[in-house]
Amino acid sequence: MENPKPLQAVAIGAGAGLLYWWFRSGSNEQTTVVINNYKECEDAVNILREHCDDYHVVKVGVAPLDDAGRLSREFNLTTVSTLDLRFVAVLTGKKPGTLAAMYERVVGGTLKCLDLSANWQANNLTQEQIDYAAGHANAGIQIYTTLAQKVSDVSVFKQYYGQRYDPHHMYVCLI
Repeated sequence: MENPKPLQAVAIGAGAGLLYWWFRSGSNEQTTVVINNYKECEDAVNILREHCDDYHVVKVGVAPLDDAGRLSREFNLTTVSTLDLRFVAVLTGKKPGTLAAMYERVVGGTLKCLDLSANWQANNLTQEQIDYAAGHANAGIQIYTTLAQKVSDVSVFKQYYGQRYDPHHMYVCLI
């Protein structure tokens, strides 16, 4: 991949930065690392690749296939092993919903709201935008780890990797 524009490096690096910190620190404390240039992004991605050699990595979120589609269209990136948290909620007896609603019900926290009309294409995001994005990324991880603790074998979720969640379908799984 050729050097992306600075905004692309920050957009790609923001998610990688959070994961990079998470794996390197081994801590559950919330800290946000903003990657400001292509070299920092490349370094973080290399560390993530090393980590992925040792662990099976699943990307969790609400409607993660929509995000994967945008990454594919805008950056020609392929995303595999996505898992919609709404599947995990249903399979563990919790009510599915938006990320904020599930974060409140499952983790007991509140996600900050932000005026989404803010300029997300700016070369420099505001601290409020950075905190918002990092908080939402971290919320997905917290929801998954909390729900996964209720399951003795999380490989039961593999059948739902890469599938779209349909709220009108009945999902049944014996755990």
